[in-house]
Amino acid sequence: MKRLCFILFFLASIVCNAQYLPVLEDGKIWHYTYYNWATGQKYKYEEKISGDTIAEGVTYKKYVDQKGEVLSLLREEDGKVFSYNPVAVPHEETLLYDFTLNVGDEVSLSRVQKEVFLGMAVTDVTSISFEGKKRKSFTLSPWFYIEGEGKIVASDLQDKWVEGMGSSGGLLVPFRSILAGNFVFLDYIELADGTVFSFDDFVGMRTLRIKEDNSLFDLSGRKLERAPQRGIYINNGKKVLVK
Repeated sequence: MKRLCFILFFLASIVCNAQYLPVLEDGKIWHYTYYNWATGQKYKYEEKISGDTIAEGVTYKKYVDQKGEVLSLLREEDGKVFSYNPVAVPHEETLLYDFTLNVGDEVSLSRVQKEVFLGMAVTDVTSISFEGKKRKSFTLSPWFYIEGEGKIVASDLQDKWVEGMGSSGGLLVPFRSILAGNFVFLDYIELADGTVFSFDDFVGMRTLRIKEDNSLFDLSGRKLERAPQRGIYINNGKKVLVK
């Protein structure tokens, strides 16, 4: 009986661990491009998760820029990601992501005008496979509620969330579609082992973007550590044939 209970506990732990893949992992890097349509100014930069810190007695992950300056303190619990800004007043957490949402669930964001409210509605939840792991993929669309007229869902505008990765707008931008004048674009996410993930590969918009160097990656996005064998690989975002 004890052995059976142990086996059941072990299997249950595997299932539980497979249910959620964390976003906040040390060494994970978000690669961005800033492009100002009006001025033509363009440059690339990185932001990453870098170690722990404690604020108000709570342990957070530090999200830092290229200079190591802290942009936000983040923590993850029960499928939700919270942001804490120690500079802001009042000192309180903000819910960035909720990966436990289902189709039809809504997130209220703000009052745009006196009688107009803005929020996001989950319009689709599916799964994608990346590096042999299944991850939840969410589609969210903004909605507007006008008192006396009801709700309008702007289904032509969409945001994408992927479990373990965050949003297609970047880690701190869960709802890109409602932002006006935003010139920042997420190129790809680099995991601690060198694997790269691009949202666009899963929505069919463009090919995988890699740092511009001579590194080779296989078709799953894994960086090669030794000379490649014959086959098709990715270099600088393009497929190359090694004979």
